[in-house]
Amino acid sequence: MNTTYSLNTALNLIYFHELPTSIFRKARCNLYVNYVNDFLRQQGYQIVVFDSGTSDTNQQHADIFVSPPSEQLAGEETVNPFERLLLRTTLGLLFFERESLAERPGDGVIASANRELDVRRARIEHAFTHLPDYADQEGRYFLFAHIYLPHFPFLYGPDGEALPYHENVNLYWYQVEPENYVEYYTYQIDYLNQAILDTVDAILEKSEKPVVIILQSDHGDEKYLGWHAPSTQGVNVRSAAFSAIYFSDHVYDALYPTMTTVNTFRVTLNHWFGTQYPLLPDKVFFHEHTALTSFNTKPKFVDSCAQFNICLPAHPD
Repeated sequence: MNTTYSLNTALNLIYFHELPTSIFRKARCNLYVNYVNDFLRQQGYQIVVFDSGTSDTNQQHADIFVSPPSEQLAGEETVNPFERLLLRTTLGLLFFERESLAERPGDGVIASANRELDVRRARIEHAFTHLPDYADQEGRYFLFAHIYLPHFPFLYGPDGEALPYHENVNLYWYQVEPENYVEYYTYQIDYLNQAILDTVDAILEKSEKPVVIILQSDHGDEKYLGWHAPSTQGVNVRSAAFSAIYFSDHVYDALYPTMTTVNTFRVTLNHWFGTQYPLLPDKVFFHEHTALTSFNTKPKFVDSCAQFNICLPAHPD
């Protein structure tokens, strides 16, 4: 249900909550515990991490960290963490709502918010532009890019144009109105589809060596999920992780439609490196929102087959 739980599961080849509590606590907001990175380094790979703008995925051991050249300068002028907190609290809402203070957000707030959105777009577009750079370079590379889309903040309009700051008052200052959510979510998908296809085409055109491309979401959308009173629909949509895998040898016998992220790299490493990791049962787990979990606590992970009847079939033999 959450980025680091999902990615730690995928990159460590085990359901994250099944790791010892001490490891879970230390690694739940980062990717420093990362079996795939460690394994590939031993095979002579360099680990290339593209800046996502979030510590959840930026914090891992990278040999090369790729960030837009203007990131540092632009970041100094964007909405800082305190301002984000203010904008999501009662005090921030009072600032927007009280006519005695302002009928609309001040020009400074609007400009700062728009700079923040520009920086987020720059990170995404820089990653798509430069992912193909390593396709024709000598050596072995494992590229990791966490593209912070399609969930909010919504960054692109129906024609791929930049969406400006949304001035209406709500807890998330960069969201559209609820009734427009699905429409604008679709615009993000449209932008992603084209950007991903262009990037994949560029990688395949430039590379003369074996290529593995894994397009995988860390989780689904939370529009239908009530964290305090979850429904089957909400958990099903939130846990629906998209996955598409390309092997340049076009041998896909080990892949199967209901494979979850815990088996992504078990299958991939078995295929390309001759390892013999057994596949784990594919399961969906619900847990409380990570913002409610203290640092020293491991939340309860609920098997969604028993609780919500979200059950996946056993993988093929």
